[in-house]
Amino acid sequence: MKKIIFLHFIFFINIPLSISQNIFIYDYNLKRNIREGVLLYDRVNDESVYIDFLSKKLTQTEIVQFTDEEKIRFNIDETSTIFTASTSTDDRYFFKKNNEISYFQTYLGTPFLINDITFEFNWVLLNERKKIGNWLAHKALVDFRGREWIVWYTSDIPISSGPWKFEGLPGLIIEAQEAKGEFWFKLKSVESVSDLKLPLLTSMNGKKVTLRQYLEMEAESKQNMPNNSNRDYEVVYYKPSRNGIELKYEWEE
Repeated sequence: MKKIIFLHFIFFINIPLSISQNIFIYDYNLKRNIREGVLLYDRVNDESVYIDFLSKKLTQTEIVQFTDEEKIRFNIDETSTIFTASTSTDDRYFFKKNNEISYFQTYLGTPFLINDITFEFNWVLLNERKKIGNWLAHKALVDFRGREWIVWYTSDIPISSGPWKFEGLPGLIIEAQEAKGEFWFKLKSVESVSDLKLPLLTSMNGKKVTLRQYLEMEAESKQNMPNNSNRDYEVVYYKPSRNGIELKYEWEE
């Protein structure tokens, strides 16, 4: 069992026994590539963590026994419920608290802790409502970094958060779809677990950078790809157009 702990990507979530802390599992579509993500919410500290499992779908929950040393290292109790996913440099952790977002990911084997606080969601709340599953959902619109989003949230779950970077609505986001249908997030299940622990931002080891610094570093590294000096032709580099979930940034406007 110890090998499973250290060969898998693991996160821990803390939920006091006296307060119900929910786990929200989403399906998300990135240009026809459907994966799973999970939103973890701590009511006591009013903070959440969203994890994109880009490498593998969420796997089963396990109960694991830990040594005294591991309990101190990971801030856990006698036993803790954990989720596992295969190790990957693509899995991303989004830490959301006090209207600030930091997220952890790796690039070319180097871990980075990226601070992304230069944006705000200018939500447009509409009167349109519909039933989604067991929840009464309200419609909202937002134009975020070059893409228009149609979002449905429910005040039945009074959590001002959602998948990915989304937050700031008067209820949990249960669906979010980009206007062209290339990207979407859909809540598919809700769980309540009493013995889970939230991953800690302070436990993430990585180079601290702003999002702008990270993007500039990424662009520079691509331009500095190894060249073959024996080539009898010139390589011309150009800035490609973006086609990801974010198309433009605040400092580019």
